[in-house]
Amino acid sequence: MTDGPASNARDSVCLLQLTDPHLFSDGQGALAGVSTSATWHSVLSEVQRRGPRPDAVLVTGDLVHDHRESTYRRLMDDLQVFDAPVYVLPGNHDDGSLMASVFADHDTIRWVGHVVLGEWLVVMLDSTIAGSPGGHLSSDELDRLARTLRDHAERPTLVALHHHPVDVGSAWIDAIGVDNGQDLMELLERHPQARIVLWGHVHQEVDQRLGALRMLATPSTCIQFLPGARNFTLDEIAPGWRYLRLQADGGVETWVERLERLPTGLDLSLRGY
Repeated sequence: MTDGPASNARDSVCLLQLTDPHLFSDGQGALAGVSTSATWHSVLSEVQRRGPRPDAVLVTGDLVHDHRESTYRRLMDDLQVFDAPVYVLPGNHDDGSLMASVFADHDTIRWVGHVVLGEWLVVMLDSTIAGSPGGHLSSDELDRLARTLRDHAERPTLVALHHHPVDVGSAWIDAIGVDNGQDLMELLERHPQARIVLWGHVHQEVDQRLGALRMLATPSTCIQFLPGARNFTLDEIAPGWRYLRLQADGGVETWVERLERLPTGLDLSLRGY
């Protein structure tokens, strides 16, 4: 467990979520004709320019696209622009063992199981399956979550993972979500302090209610997927990121921001990658 920014009863914590940068080691790699490095750096620049200043940053998987140590180290260098702790978790395009070794010893950029941010508990789950685009939560991960929730029963809780645990209405991507997402939902229903489930993977904005839970997905920092599409379809909308203001009383304010323009070179004819 890691302690994040200190808080008192009057404070809130500003959490910035970035997701799915899909970086390449040489900085020239592209998805659907779009340079993922260019969009990533544009997002970082806009976050710095616009504010607000985050108290912590969460990067929810698909950090790299080429499984190279040098790419993770480039990402780590980029993330040092933040004067705040940064927490990372793996996506289906990541190499979990390589990630673990690269981020093992960094002081402020880390892959950890959970963290306390102000009055909130943030639990980070590994939903990846080696060699598969889809997700699964192992019994060990679910047991760890249950123990952590029991140990912090007084704290409002956000659970973050890469894959979506509920359908988002796009048949092709719903086929590669968490295959046992219902197990997660049933576990969280037994713990009333759980307030938010947050993910990446779907390259689009989602904001739904499921009982007492706020279910949130965030746009990628590179290309976007068209909501509601039956088959793989790109969206003509700019990359984005999400802020969450976690209030000491358990309330939350959240919003998505985007770059002002579509990335250049977007190939809308692409039918997968």
